[in-house]
Order: sequence, then C-alpha cells, then structure tokens
Amino acid sequence: MDVRGAHRPETFGCSRDELMTFLARHNIETRPMFVPLHSLPPFREESRRRGEHLPITDAISQTAIMLPTYTHLTEIEQDRVVHAITQARAEGHGTREERRAA
Repeated sequence: MDVRGAHRPETFGCSRDELMTFLARHNIETRPMFVPLHSLPPFREESRRRGEHLPITDAISQTAIMLPTYTHLTEIEQDRVVHAITQARAEGHGTREERRAA
C-alpha cells in the first residue's frame, strides 16, 4: 500500500476524529498528534506578524493521531491496535472507491 497521503480522510476513508472515536469505543486511547506552536496564544501574534503560512504543519496537526506508545506496550497490544484500525476501515470506513466497488 502506498502511504503517501494516507492521512487524508478521502484516502483512508474517515477523518482523524472518526477514527479516534472508533478506537475509543474499542478502549484504545488516542489523542491528536500535536498543536502547532504558531497557533498557540503566546506565539500566534508573532506568527501572524511574520506572515507565516505553514500548510503542512497545519494539515498534519488536523489529521495526525497519536496511538498508544509506551515502553511496556506488548506485541499483543500492538496487534490489537492494528486490528482495530484495520477493522475501522473494513466496516465501511474504506475509501469512496472501495465503497462503490462493494
């Protein structure tokens, strides 16, 4: 599978927030990947003053997801996360083309 652009809802089949909700229903804790510094109150005005435009940073912050990561994460737990993400896609969260072909 080519993963370029896989973070886009039209490629994966659902938004980050929809996937996070699905994983939460399966007791898998997630959170948004990060909040860009240039959008935080202490830095926002300076970023605007500089005329900064950071579309890639903004896109990643709106689509990326932090999955469970810790030193004692077992292979079984990793497999459970992978299975849940695979299940999310298989249960009607596939791409529009996949849904049309079904």
